[in-house]
Amino acid sequence: IPIVFVHGLASDPLTWAELVNELRAQPSIVSRYQFWSFRYDTGDPFLSSAAMLRRQLAELRQTYDPMRVDPSLSQMVLIGHSMGGLISKMQVTYSGDILWNAAAKQPFNTIVTDPATRTDLANGFFFAPSPDIQRVIYIATPHHGSNDATRCIGRISSALVQQRTDLVARHAQLVRDNPCAFRDELQRRVPTSVDLLEPQSCILQATNSLPYNPGVA
Repeated sequence: IPIVFVHGLASDPLTWAELVNELRAQPSIVSRYQFWSFRYDTGDPFLSSAAMLRRQLAELRQTYDPMRVDPSLSQMVLIGHSMGGLISKMQVTYSGDILWNAAAKQPFNTIVTDPATRTDLANGFFFAPSPDIQRVIYIATPHHGSNDATRCIGRISSALVQQRTDLVARHAQLVRDNPCAFRDELQRRVPTSVDLLEPQSCILQATNSLPYNPGVA
């Protein structure tokens, strides 16, 4: 059974090294579980990081068990630390229109953009829970945001994030060609991961309200 470790803000998979070593030393655990880790750019909005994890998990299943005959791969466990918990949560919840309505004022199908950007938006804002994950463990996950994000250290951290040029260009096109379509949180700029951790973030509040897959512990 895969256990997938998802690190937090300003971190990487090495943060799990000591824990994984302790788990590997226990025969009763290592005989039943294998350990995976997910690496992502923690400055990117966690919606896009969650979409990347969703895609990678689906590709792994398709690659190693395309006929879905291995029951162990349908019992995955996600362990998310800090922001990694938010990314994990979006693997086991239903988005419906909740996230999109928190970010935009008009229907998704009316947005004017190129096909690649439309696909990325759809992957980030619209999703269903993975059928392969049965349990999620949260470690210090800010489901309601963090006041640190609004304080001086949070403002500085957000300002220091080097946003990808492709995201900046796509944002400029979306705002230019869809005037007044987006709420302030997205209208100003591409929100960083720190921005989305502010307690008053509409997107974060929407994330907190997403319904879980009933089969997930």
